[in-house]
Amino acid sequence: MSRDLVIRASADPDITPQWVLVENARRKRSGEGATPEFETPIDRLFIVLPGSDVYVSKVTLAARSAREAAQAAPFLIEDELAAPVEDTRVVVGSADPDSKRWVYAVRADLAETWSALGNELGVRKTWFVPDGFAAIDEAEDLIVFGDQSDLVLCRPQADQPILRVENDLLAETLPAALGLEKPETLAVSDNIDWTEIVGVPTPQPRRFAAYDLPVKVTTLPDPLLDRLPTFAGTASTSSNWLAAFLPFRRTAVIACIALILSGIVMAGEGIYYNLQRDAIDDAGTALFAETFPDLRVVNPEAQLRQQIAAAGGTGGSDFLVLATAVAELTRQVDSVEVQSLRYDRALNVLNVSARYGDFGDFEALNQAAAELGVVLEDGGVRQAGGVLSGEFAVRLS
Repeated sequence: MSRDLVIRASADPDITPQWVLVENARRKRSGEGATPEFETPIDRLFIVLPGSDVYVSKVTLAARSAREAAQAAPFLIEDELAAPVEDTRVVVGSADPDSKRWVYAVRADLAETWSALGNELGVRKTWFVPDGFAAIDEAEDLIVFGDQSDLVLCRPQADQPILRVENDLLAETLPAALGLEKPETLAVSDNIDWTEIVGVPTPQPRRFAAYDLPVKVTTLPDPLLDRLPTFAGTASTSSNWLAAFLPFRRTAVIACIALILSGIVMAGEGIYYNLQRDAIDDAGTALFAETFPDLRVVNPEAQLRQQIAAAGGTGGSDFLVLATAVAELTRQVDSVEVQSLRYDRALNVLNVSARYGDFGDFEALNQAAAELGVVLEDGGVRQAGGVLSGEFAVRLS
């Protein structure tokens, strides 16, 4: 039998948190304010987050570690946040088999309050669950249920699945919430007086018994809970300025090791390789900035994996295929040296600046491209000081 404590977090400091003790998916005790000391230890703690005050999204992060994912996530969702990213706590869950992760973003002060709720009780298993996730395991495309005086909308298959609105705002909110994707199936709890909204086509709803929300979240499957982000023991984005410094700290540590070893080996060799590494890092950063001019460069390695994952996962972009083709072309025509790449997502074209060995290089590239299934468009060749430079575009045939 599982003994679970559910605490409903609030964004309003004047509202006392409510708690519910749940045993074997049944409500046993409830109250407000400080939780009492229970005779039997609590197995699991659930902090239920108000969907109106937490941003929830599932994103693809091609990161090798949780730390890299945490560094990349704030910049990926920055444009969708209501507050500046430096005033926001962003936490990331573990990856699923498709490299997708749940991301929470909330005001830093709220995150501190919610984190304290999870830390002070010392329960080994603590989950931070948005209220809309009570319906995340339902079969319908859209689930609408009443909770206290609000309505909660959940779209289990969407990347941004939850929305909490006031009851009388549903008519204004539902069209925007549905966007261009109209649900094929709908479920509505029986504590809602559901009526069709003019101009918003929805299917005939399945009516179901209203949730006891604290009880319902304790029934969510473990594989889902294990991938949810946590606020417990994390530092705020606004104060965690060291996260942006981590890539440089790694370089600094290597440099220090090189300096220590220089007393044993040749000092000049250690300094030489240190300078070479820095030059490669600088060149890689410059190439990334030229290839993706609209992105702010923070962690080029993590951001490049993100761009490649997005290009391979959306089905609308062939960046990875085109970049691979350019690499193969320059391998076959080794007198051509690529200077920079610029990807035009709208036109699905990879623009290449290159240095040629002679005027016949582009014709050689063109012949090789035909065998690779890509088309080259010549942008011209210019000569300056004995150096031939040219431009060409690569697209799928």
